[in-house]
Amino acid sequence: MTFNQDQPPSKSIVSSGKSRGLLWIVIAGVVVMVLLGVTITTLFVQGYSPGGRFSSTGPGAVSISEIQSTIDQSTLLKSQPTATETEPLISGEELVTPKPTEKSAYLIQPKEVVAGAPKNRQSWTATPLPTKTPTSTPSPVPTFVSDDSYSSSLRPHTIANGEKWIDVNLTSQTLVAFEGNAPVFQSLVSSGTAKHPTVTGQFRIWLRFASQDMNGRRLGYDYFLKDVPYVQYFYQDYALHGTFWHNNFGTPMSHGCVNLPTSSAEWLFNWANNGTLVNIHK
Repeated sequence: MTFNQDQPPSKSIVSSGKSRGLLWIVIAGVVVMVLLGVTITTLFVQGYSPGGRFSSTGPGAVSISEIQSTIDQSTLLKSQPTATETEPLISGEELVTPKPTEKSAYLIQPKEVVAGAPKNRQSWTATPLPTKTPTSTPSPVPTFVSDDSYSSSLRPHTIANGEKWIDVNLTSQTLVAFEGNAPVFQSLVSSGTAKHPTVTGQFRIWLRFASQDMNGRRLGYDYFLKDVPYVQYFYQDYALHGTFWHNNFGTPMSHGCVNLPTSSAEWLFNWANNGTLVNIHK
């Protein structure tokens, strides 16, 4: 039997071809669904296996303590008052936390302090420790200051035998150094004038300077003497000292001090001491 090539295929042949194509589509769909199911199952199983996201171990694990901390923080945030429930800060205030110094990383961290607070705001200050009150230095006082009738060159009864003491006679304008009853040195002096007399009485040397500037302007006098030599104070600002600005010894010349030639003042300075008695009389 022969067929005509121009004649179309029969209906049975077309129907058979369509059925085969539909079958392949179904088979492919089944395969895709199986593969998808296997993939989902594998991912789900790996998620609960060691090292998975929901595992209790492994690098990506979430521990029970983290879950509990998350729950606690959520609860704490819910319990915090809203912005409308809190009191506003005082205008101009700003919370400042001082940074620790670089000297040590283990210093106690300071508490938060309020910067820009009003001046009348209370604050804590360190209680000052009590300081010692300096005791007053007693002013040197003479053994006694005599009246004008006092005149004696005898050894005072308070001076022991052989003890050093100095006698100044304002009438004769002389000074004699004694050791007990024995005179060991003598010199002319210039005491205070009638306007500025030298005090009389018995005194003890209390302050000595090998050299000192004397500013009389501080006491109301019109003089300033630089580097006065061998100064020995015996009462307040009265002193025995060397003199280089005049050579008129034997005549009252001073504002109350006892002027001596510089060489005599040097000898007396080296011989006497603090506490040496000075007896001054007319």
